[in-house]
Amino acid sequence: MSVSQRPPIPSLIPESAPFTPEQRTWLNGLFAGLFGLSESVTPVSSVGAKRVTTVEGLSPTSSHALQLAWIAEQVPQCGYCQSGQLMSASALLAKKADPTDADIDAAMSGNICRCGTYQRIRRAIHRAARA
Repeated sequence: MSVSQRPPIPSLIPESAPFTPEQRTWLNGLFAGLFGLSESVTPVSSVGAKRVTTVEGLSPTSSHALQLAWIAEQVPQCGYCQSGQLMSASALLAKKADPTDADIDAAMSGNICRCGTYQRIRRAIHRAARA
């Protein structure tokens, strides 16, 4: 069975839960991963010929400015959200080289950190922007 033929995994978050659609999608992906289900937030078949960069693609030696800033600011705690946080931060810095706190908050609003390291994330993004 190919990826495009695989039946969708049912939602693990009830529609009545107090989350935005983006948060519900993210949580469903998180829980699917935790419970060993195979699902991606963005199906590969929907990407087409577009270029896709994963967190591993930022730098094969972990020397990307964001990766170094993440370490310097001690952002990672449990690690569940780190790929999404790093890729959202990377997309932000690609669009805006010197983001304000408001820019960062807006760009990162779709990512939930259960450990609450939002201030560290913000500092790391500013650090990477200065690098």
